[in-house]
Amino acid sequence: MENAPKPFRARMKATALPLVVSIALIATFAAVLLIPKSPTAPDLSLRRFASEAELAAYLEVAGGGNTGRTVGFDSMGPGGVPESGSLGFADTSAPTTASPGTPGTDFSGTNVQVAGVDEADIVKTDGDYLYVVSGGDVVLVKARPAADAAVVSRIEMDTWTAELYVLGDRLVVISHGYPWYAMGGGFARGGPDVGMIMPEFYTYKTLVRVYDIADRAAPTMIQNLSLDGSYSGSRLVDGYAYILVTEYLWMYSDDVILPAIAENGVNETLRPQDIGYFNDGTYENTLLTVVALNVPNPDQWTHDSYLVGGLGTLYVSATHIYVSSAIWWRLDAPPETAIYRIAIDAGAITFAGSGRVPGYVPNQFSLDERGGYLRVATTTWNWNDGGSASGVYVLDATLAVVGKLEGIAPGESLFATRFLGDRAYLVTFRQIDPFFVIDVSDPANPRELGSLHIPGVSTYLHPYDDDHIIGLGTAPCDGSDQGWPQCVKLSLFDVTDVAHPQETARYIVNASGGSYSEAQYDHKAFLFSREKNLLVIPVQTWSWTPIPPPPDVNETWGNNSWRDATWVDSYYSGWSGAYVFGVTLDGFTLRGNITHADENGSRPDDYWYYGPAVRRSLYIGNDLYTVSDTLVKINDLATLGELKAIPL
Repeated sequence: MENAPKPFRARMKATALPLVVSIALIATFAAVLLIPKSPTAPDLSLRRFASEAELAAYLEVAGGGNTGRTVGFDSMGPGGVPESGSLGFADTSAPTTASPGTPGTDFSGTNVQVAGVDEADIVKTDGDYLYVVSGGDVVLVKARPAADAAVVSRIEMDTWTAELYVLGDRLVVISHGYPWYAMGGGFARGGPDVGMIMPEFYTYKTLVRVYDIADRAAPTMIQNLSLDGSYSGSRLVDGYAYILVTEYLWMYSDDVILPAIAENGVNETLRPQDIGYFNDGTYENTLLTVVALNVPNPDQWTHDSYLVGGLGTLYVSATHIYVSSAIWWRLDAPPETAIYRIAIDAGAITFAGSGRVPGYVPNQFSLDERGGYLRVATTTWNWNDGGSASGVYVLDATLAVVGKLEGIAPGESLFATRFLGDRAYLVTFRQIDPFFVIDVSDPANPRELGSLHIPGVSTYLHPYDDDHIIGLGTAPCDGSDQGWPQCVKLSLFDVTDVAHPQETARYIVNASGGSYSEAQYDHKAFLFSREKNLLVIPVQTWSWTPIPPPPDVNETWGNNSWRDATWVDSYYSGWSGAYVFGVTLDGFTLRGNITHADENGSRPDDYWYYGPAVRRSLYIGNDLYTVSDTLVKINDLATLGELKAIPL
């Protein structure tokens, strides 16, 4: 890699392209739109650009900065190469290589999908300290004993902090955005008051900072990586943080604009040879860069980059990164999803294959790797009649589909999936909640075992034990099949008899104006421990409360018809906090709730403000910690009595 000639950007001249190539590009693109369909299968092998001219030619076809224009592999020649051969891409398809807390302390970690694969979050603990994203900064809090809990230090950030990892005496902080100092004027923070947005600063960045926190009161930054582009997800596996960043490649006039990576302020620019692409007829300009960072020794890191159609869903096993990218451009056929697999091994990054499945992948729980196979659940729409259905696909080591079960729940869309061993659990929804049990033990022959239809829909599924699943979602507050408002619903599914699954318990967080939980769509807000008989979720509720009009209503509001006595007959009030449940096979028991509103001066009748929302919860020993953006509260786990509140 070479140092960038200008800060944050590299500009490469493409004027050397012969005129005949430009004409051929236009002709090829026009031909693509006119040539009849070809049965040729797409070439999903990885290639590398051999020159600046090749990259410029590719981007010309891709749209030169438009959002991933795709021309369709069905009009390409053998191997996915345009039949005119005018682009002349080189064939380089061979894959390229590129803390414990106090002993004896029982504490909860982040709720992750795959055991041993940590997921970044806004709150982390090592059993002795909490590490909290608050107001864009990172706050370190001594957590135990509760009587001594206090803020010990704060790390001020110059961009918006996204997520954290903690590993021993290392804290990884991932932030993103435009640096505060680039905003100028009164918004300057941590940098010069430039007074205006300077072009060299006007670059959206992902920043990865590693801190030595051996002294929690004085964190010291020991690594600072800056990547042009948007933060798209990460995982921590065996001491290595894998960070994914996406950025559009585009052309300005005859210049190709390439992103840069900076280490401790020293910029390096990606070269065309650093970029992989897929010669399958889809011309994409979303650049996915994967960084592997050795957290204990953060000066050791590497990266690799690929052109994809955008990052849809990220799933990571102990050995592979899977990235899905929806393909919506074929209006004459149902949508597809491209899936790219990247092998990871002690920081080594190796492209390991790509494939396709019909439909759209809703979230990370729709993918699962087991026994050398990838299982994928999708929903497919038909553009012609608007119909929908879901399917389960099994892909082998080459990401070729070897087994499938299609046509699940016609007319419904997939809302929740959980693969557990040889079974898959699916929830689809339109008006009622079909819960499906799928056998995926035979990769070549996935099959439906049983189903259940109940009101509402689960958006997240969590295992209770081998034969029971907890569902979290929403349902009409009155328990009917359909209606409004919607309220948070907990379900307990018994799948002992797979042919006849049952909902054996339910709990609805009822409120006249509805209720909501962040855990419905972010599993990291879901705290569950079967051993402690504990389930905690953040909750917000809304209610209509009738009140009499004030005696001076006409004097107060005048004679405005839009604000008369009838209009002020009632007001909308809200509550936010955490609901604490006991959960057994007999059902859910609400043990109590915890709110952060009182300590921050919010009033229960504020229409526009419900107090600081609880975002996360965790336990350390016998204490329960709830965390909002401005407060950490500690309660006794047995009695829920308040022990201490720590403003952030």
